[in-house]
Amino acid sequence: MKKNILRKFFEVLSSKINCWIPPKNIISTLAFYKNENVDGLKSKTSGGNTQERTVNCNVQQVGMRTNNIKNTLRVFNPLLIAFLLFALLPLSAVGQTCDGNTPSQPDLRLLKLGCSANDVEIISATLGKATCVTCTGTEVQELDLFVTLRHNTNSDRPSVSIFGNLTTTFADKTTSICDLLKCSGPLIPKNQILDNVPVQSGGNGIQIIKFGTIKYTCGSSLVLSDIMVAWTVPSDDPCPMLTSIPSKCSYPGGTLVIVPPLQATAEAFCSPDKVDVTVLGGIGPYTYSWTGPAGFTSTQKDPPTLGPGDYTVTVTDSDLRKCTTTATARQIVCCTPSATCKLGPIDIEGCSIPVAFTDPNDVFSGIQSCGKVITMTSADVGDTDVCGDGDGADFSRTYSLFFGGDLFTTCAQSIKIDDTTAPVIAALPAPSTINCPALPAFAQATATDTCDASVTLTFNDVKTPGNCAGNYSVTRTWTATDDCGNFSTATQTINVQDITAPVIAALPALSTINCPALPAFAQATATDTCDASVTLTFNDVKTPGNCAGNYSVTRTWTATDDCGNFSTATQTINVQDITAPVIAALPAPSTINCPALPAFAQATATDTCDASVTLTFNDVKTPGNCAGNYSVTRTWTATDDCGNFSTATQTINVQDITAPVIAALPAPSTINCPAL
Repeated sequence: MKKNILRKFFEVLSSKINCWIPPKNIISTLAFYKNENVDGLKSKTSGGNTQERTVNCNVQQVGMRTNNIKNTLRVFNPLLIAFLLFALLPLSAVGQTCDGNTPSQPDLRLLKLGCSANDVEIISATLGKATCVTCTGTEVQELDLFVTLRHNTNSDRPSVSIFGNLTTTFADKTTSICDLLKCSGPLIPKNQILDNVPVQSGGNGIQIIKFGTIKYTCGSSLVLSDIMVAWTVPSDDPCPMLTSIPSKCSYPGGTLVIVPPLQATAEAFCSPDKVDVTVLGGIGPYTYSWTGPAGFTSTQKDPPTLGPGDYTVTVTDSDLRKCTTTATARQIVCCTPSATCKLGPIDIEGCSIPVAFTDPNDVFSGIQSCGKVITMTSADVGDTDVCGDGDGADFSRTYSLFFGGDLFTTCAQSIKIDDTTAPVIAALPAPSTINCPALPAFAQATATDTCDASVTLTFNDVKTPGNCAGNYSVTRTWTATDDCGNFSTATQTINVQDITAPVIAALPALSTINCPALPAFAQATATDTCDASVTLTFNDVKTPGNCAGNYSVTRTWTATDDCGNFSTATQTINVQDITAPVIAALPAPSTINCPALPAFAQATATDTCDASVTLTFNDVKTPGNCAGNYSVTRTWTATDDCGNFSTATQTINVQDITAPVIAALPAPSTINCPAL
């Protein structure tokens, strides 16, 4: 079957063109089918015979001069060419159609044929079945598409195709669009059918053709747009149509409403009390038959009611089959709907905008919907940012009250909310005092805010110097800021005092030196944890001993820091005089002759610690062998104030070497013995 269709497609195409040069990709593809090459171009004539056709083509290509070139087209297997042309149609030509299946009928609108014929015209289109079909709610039904066509010629048309964009608008106002690509047939010649009834002659060509099925959602409307109609010649095969020619198609575009099955909905109203019916689909005009409580009947479309109860209408359309559908509306005790806005303006200190009410009774008083479903919406217009823009929220909130889906009234509320309250910082420790060199350690501040769960805390430290480097105070000021820019501060002060005296390094222990050496004291050093440059002074105190050479000297060092803290340390050196005076050398032992008396040299003595040494002496006479022979030793003693003494001696020997002197005797005389 498909082989016949494709062959027919090629034969129709070749019979309608004067010149065809296959695209390069087709020529290269067909080169594989050498056994199918024949000379000349073959097509069927109206008599069904095959003839060879040679056509003249005027071809102009860039870079080439070719005029009146006689091209004899080599005809390839018609089945193969038809298949390839079908494959080369744009992808959308064989895309998904409204029934969700990939069609065998391509979209011939994409060939842009410039259709100009009016052999076939579309009059109307309906959805249904062979028997009456009614719709309820939004159920989905698979229905036949019936199109009423006017055939304007007396020729047989084996097939006719309709192409268009089908837009479905559902009850919720949403839409969907799909490609309607349908092929059907045959078309009965004009003179053989009259208003879809076969006749021998005198027909008007109007006939109803079934074009497959469509899935329809009850309550929706269908509109076909960008419409094209194509048909075949008597010798063509039935569907699908794989090509067409300008003289066998019409492209009016435009729109066509597809009539859906009969569907009715009914609704009751008050003020005035009545019931209304809305009819969709079917063929108008319609007739109405109402029944209701207390024997109520009416043939009006929207009759007044007698009171509460169920009212049922039967709608009958003008279809020859007289299709009917029913709908029921319930009339309630009619009342006057009412509602009064009870909200006043809001102007408060707050953190966030209040949540909109969802219960209409919180917004309106005296609500009377007269049995209709009550719904409410709200919308905010204005500045709803409490903190972001720095000026608080200032907006209007409008509540809309609906009865049965229809807006009844509104309630507008002015809302102003501003956050001007600063965060609260928890109490910080009272001022405290620490001793240098300890450094201030501040408590971590915490803050709370009624509108901001994450308050920003920052701090700044200010140091106030005291009267010295070790005396100062540091005040830490905490600032708590919320998202709205409100802030508060709190301070904690820590005083630092320097009450610690410098520490003097250990000095030498008590020591003793010998006069005349003078005390030599060690240089004191001192450190202070708060003062790098301690001032060191000293004072010496001399304590006399029992003599000038015996004394002690105590040096007291005082280390003072910048804050006046001081400490002392002493070093004592005792001085003692244990050295005896030194007596100057005395004359060496000497000898004098008696009767001379010894004459001693005057001794002198010096002392390094005593300027006035006491000199004493003691003479010791040592008799010799005679009175004139003796020695005298003088021992000098030099004593200083401290009792240190030394001695030195000088010895003078006295010798008697002088004979006695005899007094002058009488000159020599003579006596006479016996005189004596």
